[in-house]
Amino acid sequence: MQPQRKLERETRERSEAHAISDHLGSAWDGGGGYGLPGRGGGGFFESKTAAGGGCHGGARVRQGGVRGAVQGIPGIEFVFQEQRDHSELFEDISGWDYDVIVFYSMTQNISEQRRQNFLSLLDRGVGVVALHHIISGFNDWPEFQKIIGSRYLFAPVEQDGATRPASSYKHDIEIAVRIADPSHPVTHGVTGFTTVDETYLGCAFEPDNYVLLTTDHPTSDTNIGWVRTYRKSRVCTIQLGHGPSIFAAPQYKKLVVQAVNWTARRTG
Repeated sequence: MQPQRKLERETRERSEAHAISDHLGSAWDGGGGYGLPGRGGGGFFESKTAAGGGCHGGARVRQGGVRGAVQGIPGIEFVFQEQRDHSELFEDISGWDYDVIVFYSMTQNISEQRRQNFLSLLDRGVGVVALHHIISGFNDWPEFQKIIGSRYLFAPVEQDGATRPASSYKHDIEIAVRIADPSHPVTHGVTGFTTVDETYLGCAFEPDNYVLLTTDHPTSDTNIGWVRTYRKSRVCTIQLGHGPSIFAAPQYKKLVVQAVNWTARRTG
């Protein structure tokens, strides 16, 4: 039985939103950490409205490496679904009723059929929250940059008539996070904070990102969080999210929860 159908059957009477996560290991699951520039697997969450419900409650999310960011949040429950082939949840989307996909991965493999199925979900208005190293995900599929608004470059590329150098990263950097628009539903009530995390520099960005989070650290790109629309989908990308320090930050926890709610069109 497909995981989303099993989940629907098991939770049909719950009047809240639900989600599943697929994940191939992280430092918080005992499966090893993620480090660029290698191309590893990862996970993503999907939030859905439960059958039968006018749901304005929380999300149920299958367990992934960001467990520390949202455990204990009322209305959000984490469960776990491992993926063996990076993107097989997009293999068959018949009966799909999830309203948000939250990526947390460096996953790369996505066939043409899965790409088209994913795009069809975005045409339905399914939301996307993209966390941390998913910026390096599906790196050989240019359209994914347009979806989430950015791409980590593993090697120099020709883009817009010029050669862009490869991106770079640094671990365990103390950075100051600034809120560019405190009035947006994703950042509402979140104040600037300092954290230790992994930084990326030299990523490619879409020009129509609406920036919510910035930093001035020299090892990082300035823009580290933004929202955008792709087809009928709301998209929120937050570059932060590598290690225990950021997951322990209440501001990050609030950002992730509010990003899920906004992309699910429960706010704003």
